[in-house]
Amino acid sequence: MAILVIGALLQEANDDRRLRVKPLVLKELPQPNPEGARTSPQILGALETMLEAMSSAFQSARRSGTDEATHDRRRAAATTGRSATVIKNYSWSISLLKPREPELFDALFLSVGRALHLANAYEDKCQYVLRVGNLITAHQADPAMTFEEAVASVPADKLLGGTLHSLAAHAMGRTMDMDTLHKARQDRNWIAHEGASIGAIWSVDRDRILQHTVKLRAAVTDLALGDNTISQWCHGLAEPHDLPPAGWINGYPDAVDTWVFGHLRGLLPEQPSSLAGSE
Repeated sequence: MAILVIGALLQEANDDRRLRVKPLVLKELPQPNPEGARTSPQILGALETMLEAMSSAFQSARRSGTDEATHDRRRAAATTGRSATVIKNYSWSISLLKPREPELFDALFLSVGRALHLANAYEDKCQYVLRVGNLITAHQADPAMTFEEAVASVPADKLLGGTLHSLAAHAMGRTMDMDTLHKARQDRNWIAHEGASIGAIWSVDRDRILQHTVKLRAAVTDLALGDNTISQWCHGLAEPHDLPPAGWINGYPDAVDTWVFGHLRGLLPEQPSSLAGSE
């Protein structure tokens, strides 16, 4: 027997006023008549019950709206010139309602976009180093193998976790700081999946934006350390006869912080300089 579940959107009366879905379990619907009979009175009755429940839920949500929500509707009406009674698009990712802190919100998203670039580049570089390592291993196992044959023998790229596990088992990985690389992987995943998860853009206030930015900054700090490590391997593979750029390596974490959060530094807590060669 199928259970019909209807989600009623109810507004949560807290600071960020996110929307939650409260499931309403209605009566069971009988299975379709195997003889193909027309819709039975039982099914019609269940549908009527469903509609009544939906109507009741939305009426309840409307009555429980906070003064802040009413203010938002009026603000949207003033901004868009539309009647406040038609602003009912809370379910969508963008809204007719404008952000409370538009400039700060845009500054955060600039940081999120740059952090995501670093996260994607980190994964690409880890895959590249493993790919080259596998080519070297294939050539050492059979020096007569052509380059095309060696490339064909290399395993397909894996997701970042699998890539790092394979690197750890490879001869090159035995000299790498795998703890730093795995910590960067965790922060890369957080940036990719939650870096922009800040809630409804029309309800997020200044404090919430800054709190999220502090979390994003911590993730980028750890990601930069892992990126610095794997980038040195990429440089060594690309420029085997050149010395590592020690000055750039030592200053890389701070360079990343400036690039991602420089436009927000005046609003964020002081962050100590983290030199890669200070340990």
